[in-house]
Amino acid sequence: MTSTNSTVESTNSTQMKTLYLVIACIAVVFVIASNLILLHALMLKSEIRKNYRIEFILWLCLSDIVVGISGLLLVCNYLIRGLSKNTHYCSLMYHFLAAGIGQSLAQTFLICIDRHMAVVANVSYKLFNKKYRYIVIFGTWLFMHAYVGTLVVVWMRVDHITYCSLTSYPNHKLFLTGINILFLPILFAIPGLYISTIITFKNRSRRTYHLPDLTISTVTSTQTSLCPFPSIHYFEMTRIRQKYQRQVITTIGLIVVALLFLSGPFIIIVLFLEGCGLIAVKTSTRMLFTMMAYCNSAANPILYGWRIRKIREIVTKLFCKTSPIPQY
Repeated sequence: MTSTNSTVESTNSTQMKTLYLVIACIAVVFVIASNLILLHALMLKSEIRKNYRIEFILWLCLSDIVVGISGLLLVCNYLIRGLSKNTHYCSLMYHFLAAGIGQSLAQTFLICIDRHMAVVANVSYKLFNKKYRYIVIFGTWLFMHAYVGTLVVVWMRVDHITYCSLTSYPNHKLFLTGINILFLPILFAIPGLYISTIITFKNRSRRTYHLPDLTISTVTSTQTSLCPFPSIHYFEMTRIRQKYQRQVITTIGLIVVALLFLSGPFIIIVLFLEGCGLIAVKTSTRMLFTMMAYCNSAANPILYGWRIRKIREIVTKLFCKTSPIPQY
């Protein structure tokens, strides 16, 4: 009876790993392919990159590609024998996973900072020097890789492991503590910044939409300068500007919601609560949260193509090339 139960448990475990491997392969292929298509579209059209907000999208796309590379290393760990006992390969896999998630957090935080500055402080990010903007964006990328790489070098160094798992490293809790010290404050600051931006934007929109009753003759008369109210043209331009800002804030909100609901459980439950030994998480639950984190990187390009018209047009032209009509 005992041998029968052990055989059933072994079969179930094998089926679970096979299902997890298949889902992981599909998710990784979709993450890398979708982000590479978006990256190719952004590289083809240099004029679209002149929009400073596309810079954030570009670097967030690169961050998602790093997450996809970590998933590719995870899949190869299951498929290729010997890699699961290679300490350098396993450390590299965890480096890419942590750095990719950290970069996604940092770029999303910069996007929220950009909207917060524009709406709350009336400071536009495009007014900054171009070199300064690249220093900020590339600096966060370099800092995240250097920070995670330092943690990997210091706390993930062993001579031999039995299997590629965090528990195979004696100092894995110190590694996760260092990750949580940086990731958790950024994760909780992102929704705080976004909520503050929404509240300020709604208050300003409410004041703007109280348009005073001005007649056309008042606006077109020679005594317009003596009128104590702004012109109708000013209010119309303000409304158009706020409509554009509303679209941008909605797009950022979708990115923030996807981050919180897909990557948030992995960061809070797997990295923090389980990593610090506060709770015990089943293997199937850990696999689910890991796949949700990969789905976040796959969902971002879909959000860009859905909400940003220029990106949608470029991607559509890549797949729907029409031959020119001959002229007779």
